[in-house]
Amino acid sequence: MEILVATERDCQILTQLFSVLYKAETKWSEEKIKKNIVQQRKEYYLGFVDNQPEAALSLKFNTEDCELEAIVARTKKQGNGSRLLRFAEDLVRKRGCSKIWCYSLECYKVGNFYKKNGWIEEEFIQDFWDEKNSFKYSKQLNKSNN
Repeated sequence: MEILVATERDCQILTQLFSVLYKAETKWSEEKIKKNIVQQRKEYYLGFVDNQPEAALSLKFNTEDCELEAIVARTKKQGNGSRLLRFAEDLVRKRGCSKIWCYSLECYKVGNFYKKNGWIEEEFIQDFWDEKNSFKYSKQLNKSNN
């Protein structure tokens, strides 16, 4: 999988990929993504397989850590999500951040995905968003871990 930084031209593709997320229209419209790219609030990446957009990633960098805001892959069980996650971890590590973390709604049922990639469940939050429960997953990063 080839992973490239997304630009303003990719907003429609990003919106399509993120459309599988809960209430995608509230956070993943082309306008909001474009605004985040222009204002450099968040970074978006696209994963391509056979020159077709297969996966997407949204990152929000803070001073010492990075929030993995979203990660999606069109097809499951192909390893594309894990490849994109490793890419994010490597990028975050190179930027000098010591931790990467995310919230994931309970309804996504992705705990095993994060755990198999070395992430830990930090917290379970009831009524996190729109009466949906969420988990907080994270991974401590240093130069020696994968």
